Amino acid sequence: MCEICGRSIKGKGREVFVESARLTVCQNCVRYGTVVKKKPVKSDRKPAFHPKTEDYEVVDEYPDVVRRGRERRGLTQKELARTINEKESVIHRVETGHMRPSRKLARKLEGALEITLVEKVSEPEIVHTRRYSDDLTIGDVIRIKKRKA
Repeated sequence: MCEICGRSIKGKGREVFVESARLTVCQNCVRYGTVVKKKPVKSDRKPAFHPKTEDYEVVDEYPDVVRRGRERRGLTQKELARTINEKESVIHRVETGHMRPSRKLARKLEGALEITLVEKVSEPEIVHTRRYSDDLTIGDVIRIKKRKA
């Protein structure tokens, strides 16, 4: 049945949007809405397994590391920028600490200057401790009731 005029639909109706509502309509009422485009059917393939990637982060003292590495190699900011295909202003902002380099930029700098800017971040171990007090907690009440039962 057409959801606009009520006529029975021969075969398969068309889906259209009419004022934000998705309706199945006959061929005559298609003109009152916007035709819904069908999305391609996804295959039955399982998604690829992606193991958790390690977390790496740029070291905090990156401005000094980059500047010392550049000076040790005897390069100007302009020469270094040309070497790694970046703008001179990017190198200047990294060395002054106004811009934290992305991992991609940090890897470029590491390769050109033979320095270490990216390090593996380890997750801090969470230790759960319970501090005992004289106060009665809900857990204590449950344990007491279970013992009496």
